Amino acid sequence: MTEENRRENVRSSVQRGEQELTLAKNALRDGFPHAVISHAYFACFHHAMALLFSEGLQAKSHSGVAHLVNIHFVRTGRLSPRLLQLLSHQQKDRETADYDVLVPFTEDMAHEAIEDARRFALACRALLQGIV
Repeated sequence: MTEENRRENVRSSVQRGEQELTLAKNALRDGFPHAVISHAYFACFHHAMALLFSEGLQAKSHSGVAHLVNIHFVRTGRLSPRLLQLLSHQQKDRETADYDVLVPFTEDMAHEAIEDARRFALACRALLQGIV
């Protein structure tokens, strides 16, 4: 991966993460809390991918993203362990929201998912200053 490609991948991932956060807010406004949960996770996921791209890394799976974020950002002290827990929690909730139609997600849960995604995105963008 060239330096130019790395920077473009970071920018594109952040942009996609921001789009997902907007979609989450729109889904909340429109009364679809289960969709909020999915979009909030993908907002986090794409910001996490941006972090990995900033280091020239690329994961092969969703769990691989969390694993590499843990190794390269949490263990090095650049990202709070709480934020990694948030990413993992968002992933679990997204899978439930997408595949288990019997589990209800409330408006309060949707608000919390958006706030968590916003917090995660802010932390990632702070680490990406100078690239994005």
